Amino acid sequence: MNIVKKLNAHQTHILPHLDRKGYSFLELEAIWQIHRKITAGLARLLCFASLQKSDNTFRKPYIVEKFRKRLFLPSLAVSAFAVAISNGLVTLLLLEIASTFQVNEGIAVQLRTVNAAAEVVLGLLMSFLAVRFRHKNLLLVGLSLVAVSAVGSFLAPTLSLMLFFSFIEGSGSIMVAVTSFTLIGDSLPLDKKAKAVSWLVAAGYLFSFIGTPLISFFADIGSWRYAFSLLVLPVSIGGIFLVILGVPSSKIKLQQSALSIRAYLNMLKQTFLNKSVASCLLGGLFFTGSAFGVFAIAFYRQHYLISRTDSVYILLVVAFLAIVGSLIAGQIGNRFSSKSLTVASVLGSGVFSSLVFFVPCLWIALVFNFLATVCITMATSAYHCLVLEQVPHSRSTTMSLYRVFSGTGCIIAPALAGGLLASFASSSIVTSYLAVGIGFGAMNIFAACLLYFFTKSTC
Repeated sequence: MNIVKKLNAHQTHILPHLDRKGYSFLELEAIWQIHRKITAGLARLLCFASLQKSDNTFRKPYIVEKFRKRLFLPSLAVSAFAVAISNGLVTLLLLEIASTFQVNEGIAVQLRTVNAAAEVVLGLLMSFLAVRFRHKNLLLVGLSLVAVSAVGSFLAPTLSLMLFFSFIEGSGSIMVAVTSFTLIGDSLPLDKKAKAVSWLVAAGYLFSFIGTPLISFFADIGSWRYAFSLLVLPVSIGGIFLVILGVPSSKIKLQQSALSIRAYLNMLKQTFLNKSVASCLLGGLFFTGSAFGVFAIAFYRQHYLISRTDSVYILLVVAFLAIVGSLIAGQIGNRFSSKSLTVASVLGSGVFSSLVFFVPCLWIALVFNFLATVCITMATSAYHCLVLEQVPHSRSTTMSLYRVFSGTGCIIAPALAGGLLASFASSSIVTSYLAVGIGFGAMNIFAACLLYFFTKSTC
């Protein structure tokens, strides 16, 4: 304080001296502003030096905390990328896995079914675990399960063990997803949440853009197993170290750590009795997300007779636009309420995904496909922000339930679409996929109506 007083006293004596030099008023004002900035900076520097001299423990915690804040979002993004890789491997390498275990593709695809079932089951369990244990610990456990599943999938000699490790991977994935978004909701201020959520969603879609060529490369140098050991395992381990360094250990309230099963069930009951929360969760069940993409590519190949190479190029453009859409949601998230942005983007995804199957021209269909992709990823980012707003004191429980509902919807939507294709099998290709487009559009429009009429937004 003595240093600051001396510098302030020096300021009061400089103006008369400058006035005698014959400077104009504007010149005096400019010199005064520069002098004030230099003096203020010097005061801060001298105060910091004095604190350093009197307390040797000051600098180290300051640097560590600043370093941790910078690593917070990258650590969550790497975790999301690790989960996206492990989830996407089975889809991309389905034929190779079926050939290795000498089974039909329809049997090998049950790896995805088991994975989705694990996400639903662990999602329900996470709604309880997330209020009993630290989120950082749960995130580390989830990443560890992903790493274990990568090692197990690399070594699995039978399809039964592959199914077991697929269940392990699904369990780890839902733990990472729930805790990552909850940590953003609990740790960041309101004006930074939308952008952080958008980066997390973009990191997941980044796998589709750069992960596909990497998986093909690792699969070509040996077998599909190397994609697990040389891609999933290092990224998940890197995520573990980044989380240890960059994610703070949040303290659990005493009443939460001692939460009984009966108290938890009562809290769950109150959550579902809240009309806004219930409609938000139910909307997640009907929001189909990117599920229509598989049917769109199949439609292009059957109706427009495009090659497999062309479909890969389309998927790369879709992946790039998915990243762009999520980042757009982060940029405009503070200008609009999360409810308005979610309703508009979910409605847009429903309309554009239906129009893909209605137009008679491939290029117009692709334009609607790309617009639907941007809307879907914008809706994904905005929807997570809306869920985080619903019950601020119980974000982890609400987020867990939302992931359960959305995961269930991602299972139901393709099953219903497949049923519609089977029902219209005797009709033309266009008629069959028109039914699929109407089904996807109706589900998304219904989800948008639920959110618009019943869900509340706090900002």
